[in-house]
Amino acid sequence: MKKIYDINDEYEELKIQESIEMNSYFEENSGEHLEKQVESGITPKWKQLEKQGERKIKEFISATQAFAKNENISENDLVDILAEKILDKSKSINQFLLINLMWEMGKSENSFSLNTLEKLIRKLLENDPLEQPGDYYMESYIDIWNYDSDIPIPADILEKIILLKVNSDNSYGALIKASTYLSDHP
Repeated sequence: MKKIYDINDEYEELKIQESIEMNSYFEENSGEHLEKQVESGITPKWKQLEKQGERKIKEFISATQAFAKNENISENDLVDILAEKILDKSKSINQFLLINLMWEMGKSENSFSLNTLEKLIRKLLENDPLEQPGDYYMESYIDIWNYDSDIPIPADILEKIILLKVNSDNSYGALIKASTYLSDHP
């Protein structure tokens, strides 16, 4: 499990560095400058860090799957364990990494506990107004539920998402998805 947490910590550090580099880059340069660099084959440091982050996500998924296999526990159970760490705020896994793991599991038709997914969603609903990246996490969790389960998302969850305040001008993905899923609700 230590390797999983180490990769998580490395990923979070990369994301911090990427954010710093990207903010610095755009404070000093325009979008046209970026376009010229790309045309010249020059990759800005923040883009390099972004690519390293994408590799870290793949490494996290591989390490998690290997850990589950070595410890003879199902990937579903491991997702539940990692989610519990998020819920009780102990040594936590980055939610973006957990979401990527859940999406990867969905590709192999290996479903996970809807009970855990519901807890994660309800935990996010406690944050009113919802900050970024919480809106993205919420949108991802309800998408995972919708795509990987025949059981509809509880109507009260969808209603709460629709009524939630968000602290960003462009953070309406969860609201839009919840509205769509509620309109199709039995």
